[in-house]
Amino acid sequence: MRKTLILFGLILMASSAAMAQGETPKAEIAGNYTYIRFSGGANCNGGGGSIAANLNSWFGVVGDFSECKVTGGNALAYLFGPKIAYRSSGRATPYFQVLFGGMRLSGGGSSSNAFAMTAGGGLDVKVNSQVAIRLAQGEYLMTRFGGVRQNNFRLESGIVFRFGSR
Repeated sequence: MRKTLILFGLILMASSAAMAQGETPKAEIAGNYTYIRFSGGANCNGGGGSIAANLNSWFGVVGDFSECKVTGGNALAYLFGPKIAYRSSGRATPYFQVLFGGMRLSGGGSSSNAFAMTAGGGLDVKVNSQVAIRLAQGEYLMTRFGGVRQNNFRLESGIVFRFGSR
């Protein structure tokens, strides 16, 4: 899995130099539905959002925040990192990102915090110059609660608002 993600990232970086210049927003704000499948078998449904600053046509930085309900409590994730997007003159924008931060699980009168990391990507489809639909964003989500590594899956979908252009 790790080798596949690294290869996908390298392909995106290499192809970005040769791609046609599409319209690049300076910033994007997204509202998402969030689903997490925890390695113990628990499902977590909720929502969240992200904000991205695009530094050029292919590279940006992202802040991602989400909260979901799981049996007996909730999970709050706060993640930050780089995003590589392939922008062309078409309507679809595939992207890859690696985010680092934390996750807080709470419920039953107690809570715990842990390191969290995601690696994955998604596809945004432009509706117009200000709005896109995030069809899907699928990511490997690693958490480390109690010094033990958990391998989870996160899926998001929503709407993206775009501001400015480069």
